[in-house]
Amino acid sequence: MPTDGMSEPDLEGAPPSPSGSGAWYDNGCLVILLLIVFWPVGLYGLWKNQGWSRGGKWAMTIGLLFFFAAMIGTLLAGQGESRIEPASSHRPVRPLTMEQRMARIVKDAMGEKDNWSGKPSRIIQIEKIRQVAGPGEGKYLVKVWYRADESLSADGTRRSMTTDAVRFFQRLFEEPTCSDIYECFLAPHLQLVDQYGQPKEGQVAKMVLARPVAAKINWQHMWALPERFENLLKSEGGLWLHPALPALR
Repeated sequence: MPTDGMSEPDLEGAPPSPSGSGAWYDNGCLVILLLIVFWPVGLYGLWKNQGWSRGGKWAMTIGLLFFFAAMIGTLLAGQGESRIEPASSHRPVRPLTMEQRMARIVKDAMGEKDNWSGKPSRIIQIEKIRQVAGPGEGKYLVKVWYRADESLSADGTRRSMTTDAVRFFQRLFEEPTCSDIYECFLAPHLQLVDQYGQPKEGQVAKMVLARPVAAKINWQHMWALPERFENLLKSEGGLWLHPALPALR
């Protein structure tokens, strides 16, 4: 009924209230989920939502921008680190010195340690001498003092020592990185007994072989007959044997 001459307002043309709105952006939980899963749509919904204040919308927007900026920065930093290789990989590999090359060949041919001294390495000393004249001019003579292995018998010790020398010389003169070595002098040592009956380490042989002679050798035929190699050294190289070493039988 009309009162005071005024009619009741017509509610049919008024906009819907927020509490009764069916728009998706007025669903706060949905907007927050979209901000996490698909932020462009979530950000649009945030500013369309009528339930949050303008200050709250700005705070969430700025916080969201900082969050994604931090994520992007972290990803870019990670990609940058993955592209950076360790500094050591860019350093040029230094070639081995002649002493290091010779030590490696001794180790490959005879083993790292001898079987009697208890020393950490069989090598005693390595010396290189540059040839200034003769057929090896400009190349090197290398001298290697080392401890040979002992066997159960004196004959077996001499055979083992000569066989190790064959193996060493073959590897030396077939090694491409040792092409600057013209001649090699081997000085094996064993445990001897002096005039007082005291054990004493001493040199028991000297074996010298030059590259031109090594180039003629069929190494397979030297392995089984160490006396053949000793005879070759006597005639075309250099060989001295300690009197305590017996003749090969």
